[in-house]
Amino acid sequence: MGAARAVLLLVQIRTDRMEPALAGGLLRRAARWLESLPPCAEQGHHAWMSSRLALALGDLDAALRHADAALALGRALGHADIECLGLAYRGQALMVQGDYAAACEQHEEAAAAIRLGGVSLWVVGWVYCSVITASRNRCDWLRAMQWTQAFAEWCRASRMTAFPGTCRLYCAEVRGVRGELDAAADEVHRTAALLAQAAPWAEGDAYRVLGDIRLTCGDLAGAEAAFRRAHALGWEPQPGLARLQMALGQPQQALRGLERALADSNWALCERRAQLLCTLVHAALAVGEVERAREALQLLESDPQLLAPQALQALAAQARAELDWHEQRHAQAIQQLRRAVRHWHAVGAPAGEAEARVRLAECLQADRDLAAAEMELYALESTPVLAAVVGLHARMAALRGTLRG
Repeated sequence: MGAARAVLLLVQIRTDRMEPALAGGLLRRAARWLESLPPCAEQGHHAWMSSRLALALGDLDAALRHADAALALGRALGHADIECLGLAYRGQALMVQGDYAAACEQHEEAAAAIRLGGVSLWVVGWVYCSVITASRNRCDWLRAMQWTQAFAEWCRASRMTAFPGTCRLYCAEVRGVRGELDAAADEVHRTAALLAQAAPWAEGDAYRVLGDIRLTCGDLAGAEAAFRRAHALGWEPQPGLARLQMALGQPQQALRGLERALADSNWALCERRAQLLCTLVHAALAVGEVERAREALQLLESDPQLLAPQALQALAAQARAELDWHEQRHAQAIQQLRRAVRHWHAVGAPAGEAEARVRLAECLQADRDLAAAEMELYALESTPVLAAVVGLHARMAALRGTLRG
């Protein structure tokens, strides 16, 4: 039993260091030692670690199967830690498979178990990390903000030092969504060094987040450097990389990268499926593949769960607007952009709202509704975040010049 515990600890270390081959070998060794024993906590830990490794390897069926085993064993043994981890990874597996409503139910039950007490500190931190990561990948910013606040409060109250880097990363990304772009970028950059030591598996995620923030600010060179670093550390930088390529005038590269990402079984990319499809609509239209844009929108709009978060509804409305505009349905495009502005505003994401407003103003100007375009420009110029969103300044200046002329 003691040998199995030691091996399982090594599995966790190897998985954290993104060494799945070594982790898999150790898991198989532990399984042989545990298979002849009556139900015990070590078997439960083996099950949730197997679920985590299966997710990392893209074996989604195995991930759910192992999470189910952990949950069942945790409940049979009355072991709160194993039950909570089983719930968290069952939620993660369901999220990747596209059953978002059921995934959220599992995560909320895990949160309830935490509040009832009896869960070890490291398990609480682990569950928070898992749930916040899923919320971020899904663009469920309202849920991510709530979980991140609870995580930060728990870290302070418990004085837990095992998760300082991930907590700071999540808080920094939320600050970026709220429009504190420069401060968020500085915090992510500082956090990356801490993650390299405390949580190597998340270091690449920090550079992905940094790339997204730099891109929003209009710093294309900084975004490219961050995305390259994320990729080198084993983290998928899509769809931010595709958005960068389109900003650089490389829509064909963006489209090819998005198609590869959609075909990938990587768990983070599966969770970002809606984001990928929304971005693909823009890339497909940019290269003249209108039918592919229609197909992507049909996939988005045929699954209500896929677009449950308001931020994803905003992204989908912007994608639909581009197709409507391309096909000369100008009134419908303008309505979709108005809808996107409302969703971004409800989320509390001023950078997303600013992007949607600029596009709305451009469409209104092209549709010769100059008074309405002027109203959108006024709303934009009253937005404090605009100073940091340098990439929109040239478009706004062009609109202002046209309206004045």
